[in-house]
Amino acid sequence: MRKRDVITTAEAQLCVAVMSPGAETLPAWRADKVRGKPNETKECTAKKALAAEKRRLEHVCVSSRVALWVWNIPSGTVEWSGSVEPGHRIGVFPHTFEAWRSLLHPDDKDHFTEALNQHLRNKAPCEIYCRVQCAVGDFAMWHLTGVAECDDHGQPVRVVGTCMDATDRKKAAVARRRVEESYLSLFENMLNGFAYCRMLCEQDQPLDFIFLAVNKAFENLTGLRNVAGRKASEVVPGIQEKDPELLKALGRVARIGVPEKFETYVESMKMWLAVSVYRPEEGDFVVVFDVITERKRVEEERTRLFTAVEQAAETVVITDAQGTILYANTAFERTTGYTRQEALGQKPSILKSGKQDAAFYKQLWDTLMRGEVWQGHFINKKKDGTIYEEDATLSPVRNSAGQTVNFVGIKLDVSHEVAMEAQLRQSQKMEAIGTLAGGVAHEINNPINGIMNYAQLVADELPANNDLQLYLANIMKETNRVSVIVRNLLAFARQDKQAHSPADPADIIQATLSLLQTVIRHDQILLNIEVPPGLPKMECRSQQIEQVL
Repeated sequence: MRKRDVITTAEAQLCVAVMSPGAETLPAWRADKVRGKPNETKECTAKKALAAEKRRLEHVCVSSRVALWVWNIPSGTVEWSGSVEPGHRIGVFPHTFEAWRSLLHPDDKDHFTEALNQHLRNKAPCEIYCRVQCAVGDFAMWHLTGVAECDDHGQPVRVVGTCMDATDRKKAAVARRRVEESYLSLFENMLNGFAYCRMLCEQDQPLDFIFLAVNKAFENLTGLRNVAGRKASEVVPGIQEKDPELLKALGRVARIGVPEKFETYVESMKMWLAVSVYRPEEGDFVVVFDVITERKRVEEERTRLFTAVEQAAETVVITDAQGTILYANTAFERTTGYTRQEALGQKPSILKSGKQDAAFYKQLWDTLMRGEVWQGHFINKKKDGTIYEEDATLSPVRNSAGQTVNFVGIKLDVSHEVAMEAQLRQSQKMEAIGTLAGGVAHEINNPINGIMNYAQLVADELPANNDLQLYLANIMKETNRVSVIVRNLLAFARQDKQAHSPADPADIIQATLSLLQTVIRHDQILLNIEVPPGLPKMECRSQQIEQVL
């Protein structure tokens, strides 16, 4: 060793332990001054910098929850740095490859080994997701990356990489994928038609739109196929001319962004649609729709039926299974005097007049409860107490299970017809009486005239002072009275039109009385007639006045 060679030895703590005499020739390097102090060589400085860098890297790994690992392939050891999550810490986590592999989920071990071996063979980037057992016994999803280092002969001797707990990220990705799949499934399987479109405008006026995406229900409901990427005017010819209001509504939503919901008849497609429109982004719009053509047809039929029932002359009443009124039409109000509001919630018994007994109503309900139709005649009472009559048909209404859920009553006010029928019967009765009276009068008239004539002949043959003259006078008086009655019967029985002629009211009354005296006398009725004398004659048909009296 030359005298000026500088030799120092340092302990493990990088402090000067031995220094050659030549080292003292260096400025400020005296053995008694530097022995036991740190060796400030370049190598020492580099090591200190490396240690500091390692500490910073450790801090970064811990703060970012990333662990660094080094797998020494020949020795089979694995070194870890940083935070190993979840639940494992440095010094606890396995430091051999096999022990580390034993923590993997059984379903992931082969996949992990194959991915690592493929990396070692092909030197391709290594990135593996696998499940690792936590300290508490559960499994966490880890994301590992690694890069192999080779020796001078190209053989891998070490793999350096990182690992990160990706459980939350994987769960979020799975949840996001499930949401996306759910939305895609909803889009494909929803029963409503769905169309994502872009509006084509000129000076803010909607002219046409392009179908960007549609679902299966769109095709099934409309019958349109392969519409994505095509203009509406190509897919539905005439939509611009026949349905300008629809284009305006879609353009309004695409421009302003306020959602709209409406029902419309699309003339170019000959169908009714229930439409909901919203804007996902400016210039675009989404239409969710359903074809309601059949529903509209049913509604129109129901409206026609309701209008017909409301305007029908017959009373229509619908009750529930217990007989409570649920509906009554306008004719009900007109016939009964009750308003619809007064009738709803009431029973039809509010119309009972008391002229039909309990047996009548029992028979009615027995028929309905058997599920049969009841037809009959009611004598009912209006709200003001007026009696009226109506013909009715009551029918049970059944549900799909065959249970009676409603009753429908259709009733027609026949009070006028009943009155007319009574008048007709009276007229027929009077006609029969007249016919009989005419026949009787003709049969009686000839014998009475004979009696009168014979009595007159006898009276002419007898002297005036003969006692028989009084009897003959009574005979002629009574036969004359019978003759008058007969003439009145004949006049009463005549159905031909009688001309108006002057008649004395007293004579008409007397003629009528002559027809009734015998009857009322038999019933022990005494009738006093007081007719003022000198009444003026009146132009009338005396026969009809007699019938009236």
